[in-house]
Amino acid sequence: KGHKKLIFIRGESTGGGPTRDFQTFLPLLETGDTVVFHNLQHAPVQRAVGRVESAYPWWTQLRVDTDNKLVIFGVKEHPAKDLNGLMKMLDLFKDKDGVKHGYWSGTAEYPILFALACKHKPDLVIETGTCAGVSALTFVLAGSLTGFPIEVETYDPKNVPKVYEQHEFKDQITYHQSEFIGKKRDSNIKKMFFIDGDHSKAGCLKDLNEATKTILREGDVIIIHDAQRNEVADAIRKFCHEQGIVDPEDEKAYVIPSNNFIYVIEF
Repeated sequence: KGHKKLIFIRGESTGGGPTRDFQTFLPLLETGDTVVFHNLQHAPVQRAVGRVESAYPWWTQLRVDTDNKLVIFGVKEHPAKDLNGLMKMLDLFKDKDGVKHGYWSGTAEYPILFALACKHKPDLVIETGTCAGVSALTFVLAGSLTGFPIEVETYDPKNVPKVYEQHEFKDQITYHQSEFIGKKRDSNIKKMFFIDGDHSKAGCLKDLNEATKTILREGDVIIIHDAQRNEVADAIRKFCHEQGIVDPEDEKAYVIPSNNFIYVIEF
């Protein structure tokens, strides 16, 4: 961190490989870094490049070299720097009232969630599993910096995060001290679900099924945290099978490796 980086993506050029490679490196990127995609002649690489151009507002295309089949992107004013300020703020609260809040020990996931919110621009994030409230604040911050305000509803039967009480975006977050329950909603509302509650197979599957009880529309997305856990992975496989998502190379369903794996299902 703090050094300029060149990311050269020349791995698997089929299916969702190029996109997954890019999203793996995403948490490492800062202002001034450069990303190069090779094998531009392949359609999956072109899709990955298209996602960069359309989803992430802090890129500038520097050069396209058709002879060498390269496309080069530069990272301009990367808004993840504001996440560093968020982390510093949370440090003030983690020992509040003598209780060390158990928010993620690794910071790699915050830029990933931030980027997913910037990409999908949901009107509403419905979250289960709250802990210290870091993810909710991250989603709201993403909306504020991209000009697409995001409201967050967060459900947890145990935790009442103290950070909400003093953060400037607290009015955009509604906390429910209860189990996560899906509700019917206007199909015009673009929704993102963040599933990080009960990590048993039955609990995760229940949360996923509750999410589908809402009125899902094209553009909605479900994000599942801790996808590397066996029971969570089993729940994801069962849910995807029930939803007809069976192709492991499906561009609409993919895993982002990080400290704790994040699985994304796009509708």
